[in-house]
Amino acid sequence: MTFRDQGIMAMAVAAFLLAMVLFYAVERRMEGISAEIAALRAVSAKVSQLEDRALSVERSATELASLPRKTRTLAAETQVGAMAAAAEDLQATVGAKHRDKLEAVRLLLEEIRNDLQTAP
Repeated sequence: MTFRDQGIMAMAVAAFLLAMVLFYAVERRMEGISAEIAALRAVSAKVSQLEDRALSVERSATELASLPRKTRTLAAETQVGAMAAAAEDLQATVGAKHRDKLEAVRLLLEEIRNDLQTAP
């Protein structure tokens, strides 16, 4: 084997080793890209879930906004009635100083409740 043949053989071996190194580097890079793609898919799925939840909340808000005024008034009337009943219950457990104030609160709440009942 001549010196020229040895040089060609050395270059072939070097080219082969370089190709192997490049192949390994590309393979490692592809593994990293695959992991990033998997992470992006997971993020995309979570974003889709959040979008679905946002649409659900938006639908619920729309439904609540579209409830008839009478239904909202009835709910408010019920809450005011419960507050008046709670004020009446408290009157039995507090001192005389607070009883008068609670009676005034109860009377105001009853007045509001009556107004709500007669509201159109």
